[in-house]
Amino acid sequence: MPVRCADGTLTVGDVIAFGISHPCTCLDRWRVILGLDADGVVTRALPTQFG
Repeated sequence: MPVRCADGTLTVGDVIAFGISHPCTCLDRWRVILGLDADGVVTRALPTQFG
């Protein structure tokens, strides 16, 4: 089901968040996952390792 903005527009700087159906769909595709604080500021970089 689509989710829309209150007024139907997106602007530069808007944050769009997506859920994942399974952790592997995120973790095996990215070398680094960014950790955010409550204000959305990047506070850490978490390296992923698969092999």
